[in-house]
Amino acid sequence: MKLPFAEELYRISNEQKTETYIIGGFLRDHLMGRESYDLDLVAELDPRSVGMSLADAVGGTYYDLNLEHATARVNLHWEDIFWQLDIGAVRGSSIHEDLKKRDFTVNAMALSIGDLVREANWMDGLLDPLGGRKDLERKLVRATGEEALLEDPLRMLRGIRFSSKLQFQIEEETLQMFRKHRNLLDRVAGERIKMEWGKLLEKESADYFALMKDLNFLEVIFPGLANALEESAHYASRGWDHALATLRHLEHFLHQLPFPAAWQGPLVRYLQEKLRGGWRRDQILKLAALLQNTFIDFPSEDMDKLGETYYEEADKKAEKFFRYTRRLRLSRQERNIIQSLAFFYLHPLLLYKNADRTGRTIYRFYRQLGRETPGVVLLSLAGHYASLDLSPGQAQSLPAAEGYRRFAYNLLSRFLIKESRYVHPPSLVTGNEIMSLLNIEESRLVGQILEVIAEAQAEGLIESREEAFRLAEEEYRRLSSKGR
Repeated sequence: MKLPFAEELYRISNEQKTETYIIGGFLRDHLMGRESYDLDLVAELDPRSVGMSLADAVGGTYYDLNLEHATARVNLHWEDIFWQLDIGAVRGSSIHEDLKKRDFTVNAMALSIGDLVREANWMDGLLDPLGGRKDLERKLVRATGEEALLEDPLRMLRGIRFSSKLQFQIEEETLQMFRKHRNLLDRVAGERIKMEWGKLLEKESADYFALMKDLNFLEVIFPGLANALEESAHYASRGWDHALATLRHLEHFLHQLPFPAAWQGPLVRYLQEKLRGGWRRDQILKLAALLQNTFIDFPSEDMDKLGETYYEEADKKAEKFFRYTRRLRLSRQERNIIQSLAFFYLHPLLLYKNADRTGRTIYRFYRQLGRETPGVVLLSLAGHYASLDLSPGQAQSLPAAEGYRRFAYNLLSRFLIKESRYVHPPSLVTGNEIMSLLNIEESRLVGQILEVIAEAQAEGLIESREEAFRLAEEEYRRLSSKGR
């Protein structure tokens, strides 16, 4: 094990007459052959003093913390590598008692800094009272005991996240403990759940949300969610099966990227955009896949009539949906995005089924969805694939997968690489020019005329300024006669 500042840490520990131990994930990762530069330490005496002395000795930066197991942090660069060290106090009367209070056996191993420096083979000094090394070999996530879950119920979610991260199975007895104590998740703060799920959603997560569903975790975290999903009438299928199948297809799109090379780059940058609140767009999109069926029943298929019926129905179900997003303490921006994703989720499919689809209706589609267009299209495509998977007997009533895929890809291509032509075409005329032409004051009427011009331009009906001015005059006469 290479720890370049081990000698300094050993010297500081001796000077302060304390024993300092490496503990947790750093040891686990090294035993698995993985590189890690996040180091968890515990000291028998004052961890803050150890941290400040180490920061001074190696040119690092010291911070006071108030985390679960850490009270000090040292960030440092060593040979172009960034290291983060979190230092806490040994809990209980000894390091062995501390290890028994940890969450899972694979995280309940320790190594004294002194043994690392002195021993020719550091493995000889490894402290492993609960068999964590053996569980690593068996690729098993096993709780250190029932008390660990009672002390912090979030550890149940963390166990599932470790199963995903390490690609380990969760021991059956540990799963039984999870089932027994699942109701304790109700008292876990939303911010902490969001943090665990954020890490889980960085990878393909559908199987792990399926496990949480089977353990009834999701119903505890989001009371009434199962009923809300079953009440939904999206597509030809309902409930959790459709939500999880949607998430699986979505994650295939997001992680395998089966898209044309021309717009893979712009799409990846869009999905990786960091939002206020800490999550990225792709993480919000995955959560939307689980929740979107709770938002609204299937609306009218007439795109021109979506306004009243769709929005009125949305208002009836929105409060429950908002309750779920507030439970996770999502930021305002994150809530707004997931609301838009769920709200407009069916629009691409309805646009595809619209027999009178024109450049004008497509322009209105982009204008209405705005920045959320790629997410909505991907979510809609994943949901459609899920419906075809789950309802093969009703496939004749649903658009064919290949036809809808080509349509969705075309929408994405126009948005990502042809935006200036289809989404935000350059204005042929300005509002001031319209007011001068028609000899009118600034008003809502000017905006209406500009919108008609933009739609005609998107549809390819006009291309020049002269055509735009003629259309403005025609529209002004039409609106004026209508108002008489």
